[in-house]
Amino acid sequence: MILKKPLFLITFLMLFTMPFNLAVAKKLTDEQIEFNTLKSLAEKGDPEAQYNLGNLYVSGRGVEQDDKQAVAWYRKSVTKGFTKAQLNLGNMYALGRGVKQNYSLAVEWYEKAAKQGDSQAQHNLGIMYEKGQGVTQDLDMAKEYFGQACDSGELLGCQNFRRLSK
Repeated sequence: MILKKPLFLITFLMLFTMPFNLAVAKKLTDEQIEFNTLKSLAEKGDPEAQYNLGNLYVSGRGVEQDDKQAVAWYRKSVTKGFTKAQLNLGNMYALGRGVKQNYSLAVEWYEKAAKQGDSQAQHNLGIMYEKGQGVTQDLDMAKEYFGQACDSGELLGCQNFRRLSK
C-alpha cells in the first residue's frame, strides 16, 4: 500500500505534465520551421523574408537573439527598397542595437521609409527633429512630420501634432 501512493503520484504527474511538454516542444518546432523557411527564402534574395528574418534575430524567436545578425538581414532587405526594413534599420541606429548608435544614420533610414509613406518613420522623424537628434532641432519640421504621420493614421503622430500646435 505504501508503494502504491508514490507510484500513483508519479504517474499522475507524468500524465498531467505531458500535454504541457508536448505543447512546448511543438511551439519550438513551429518557431524553428518558421526560421528555417524564412532563412531559405532570405538567402534567395526575398526582401520581405530578409526583413522578417531580421525581426526573428531581434526577438530571439526560433533563433538565438542577435542584433548584429538582424542588422545584416535588414541591410540586405533595404538594398531592395523594402520600407519596413528601412524603418527597422533606422531604429537599430537610433537605439544602438547591433551597430554603434548614430542618430544621423537613423534619420537617413527614417527619411527613406517616410518618403514611401511609412507612418512610423514619419513619426520617428518628428521625434528626431523635436529632440534635435541627428538633425538640427526644428519644431516646425517636427510638427510637419507628426502631421504626415497623423494623416497616415499614426495615432501618436496625431497626439504629437496637436501637442506642438498649442
